[in-house]
Amino acid sequence: MLRHLDRILAIPEIQAIQWVHGVGEDAPILQWLPVIRKIQAAGKGVIVDLQLHELEPFIAAMKPNGLYLCLAAPEATQPDILKRLEKW
Repeated sequence: MLRHLDRILAIPEIQAIQWVHGVGEDAPILQWLPVIRKIQAAGKGVIVDLQLHELEPFIAAMKPNGLYLCLAAPEATQPDILKRLEKW
């Protein structure tokens, strides 16, 4: 998909893209920040899957505009995560 990203971003009917990274070396979402920023800059929403340990560095590096985060977290930590995201 990456090689077709510019074409996909040029389609006005597409309002959001779900960025799904692979596994292993491909997994850390932080390596994909330039791609996610490019999608944001095109005015598209981005759906991103994060690991809990990636949350803080991710939100420190990104603007929240148009981001939809999917994050699995233990129930006990969810209120604190939501408070942190509200400040973002």
